[in-house]
Amino acid sequence: MSKESGIAVFSQELGDGVSVYSTAGFGLYGVDVFVEAKNGEQARELIAPEIL
Repeated sequence: MSKESGIAVFSQELGDGVSVYSTAGFGLYGVDVFVEAKNGEQARELIAPEIL
């Protein structure tokens, strides 16, 4: 997302601090995504289609 859109992104996995990925390739506890406030709306629009 960040390379294509030019948005600076920091992500952090939720949980006990240990990477917990299933064989499907996604975390069991989710991921927090942090962006600068000025890019918040654009980031939401890019992420929204990915949310189940």
